[in-house]
Formats: sequence, C-alpha cells, structure tokens
Amino acid sequence: MDNTLLQRKVFRLQNLKNIIRAIPKNNILQQLVGSITTIKRRIKQLYFKELKGNRALNQITKIEITELQKQQIKDTQKTENNSRQQNIKKLQVKFKVSHKMIKNDSDETYIQLLIHYILLI
Repeated sequence: MDNTLLQRKVFRLQNLKNIIRAIPKNNILQQLVGSITTIKRRIKQLYFKELKGNRALNQITKIEITELQKQQIKDTQKTENNSRQQNIKKLQVKFKVSHKMIKNDSDETYIQLLIHYILLI
C-alpha cells in the first residue's frame, strides 16, 4: 500500500471520529445509536440466558438418560442372572438324574459330566 494512500485513510478516519464526537448528545442520531446498542446488549443477555438455560436442560436430560441407562443395565443384569440361575437349576436336576444313572457306570463319564457342569457355572 502506498504511503500517501495510507495517510489519506488515516485522515478520513480522524475526520469521521471528529464528526461523530461533534454530534450533540440530545440529537436523534445519537439517541438512535444509543438505543441500538442497548437493544444489542439486551439481545446478547437474552441469548446467553437462554444458552445457559439450554445447557442446564441438556444437563438434566443427560442425567435422566444416564439414569435410564443405569436402570436398563440393572434390568439386563437381573435377567441374565435369572436366566443363569434357571440354567444352573436345570443342570443341577440333570446332574442329579445323570449322577444316579452313572453311579453304576465308569468314573470317567462322571468326571466329564462334572467338568461340563463346572464350565457352565
């Protein structure tokens, strides 16, 4: 950028500043500028207030979601435990019946059945 061009721009900016300073305080233009800045400020306040409210709402929904997830995990664990216990009971019955049947049979089949039973638990 040329030095003289830069000097002209600086001069224009200084003139604009002087013109703005020269506007009387009770002028309509000055009041309009003031009201525009207050409107901007109020909009920012409302925006940030709503943003904070949304953040709080998001936090609440996140907490509710985590509580629901925890409840679902507990429910699945309960069903898994119940099904596991039912399977164990079924195996115990089968084991008792087979144990009675195998008593007369060899010890090897008894040990295999016992290992199978232990692995399922």
